[in-house]
Amino acid sequence: PSIAYMAGALVVGEASRWVVLLVANRSCISRKESARLFGDSRSDQSSMRPLRGISWQILSAATGQTGPVTDRFFLVRGEAGFITTYDVADKLFYATVQLVTWGMLVPATGRWARLERGSGLESWSKVARDLFKIILFSVCLAGLSILVLLLGLLQLNVPPAVARGGVWASILLLSLPFAILISGCSRLFVVAGRADIMFRLAIVSIVGNALLDYLFFLVMGPIGVPVATVCLRFALGFVYFGVARDVVKSYVAVVVGQTSGSARSV
Repeated sequence: PSIAYMAGALVVGEASRWVVLLVANRSCISRKESARLFGDSRSDQSSMRPLRGISWQILSAATGQTGPVTDRFFLVRGEAGFITTYDVADKLFYATVQLVTWGMLVPATGRWARLERGSGLESWSKVARDLFKIILFSVCLAGLSILVLLLGLLQLNVPPAVARGGVWASILLLSLPFAILISGCSRLFVVAGRADIMFRLAIVSIVGNALLDYLFFLVMGPIGVPVATVCLRFALGFVYFGVARDVVKSYVAVVVGQTSGSARSV
């Protein structure tokens, strides 16, 4: 298809998605209104949880978009075709990200959004179990995807840039569990009312991405860009998890601690 056809298809696709989401949203609002009429105030409160700190979420998302721009800044210094290679690898990687996100992470986020402040440390245990299952699935999916990609490259005759993109995608897939962990922890920050942390960590991410891109590009050339991305996600995954663990534990233990303090005072 021509470029004009693909651009038109994008517009039609977005318009179609808007219609589907509009209908689905109206259905959700109707159910929430029914719950409110029947006195389920908790349903209304939990449904508004994602709106807390929305400005921080917007800033974090906008800041995070500088990462791909930085990657391309270095890739344009290589030979022709490396931008195409990067885009192929990026799309293949995010296909798996979407599968895990919509298949497991979004349903888990719905459960996390019902966490109540001071609900007890057993709530963190449930969240940790959810994260463990999601990460374990991500590891299995990454291994299977790498195997399929490499077998496909051996069997199919594809253009060099596309074949190289498959190899780069295999490298990026090594970071799939950490990318999902980062995404899950970001959702936990919102649930706990600490969306501001997302913006701070986004700043750390873009600085780290620029430094690692520079170092790995100097040492390895263009392929150093996806390798740098894997290393960055690996490090950030541990940082996000450590911060999210402390934030969520503090969130669910607040009332418990206050109650214990009151009892000692009495």
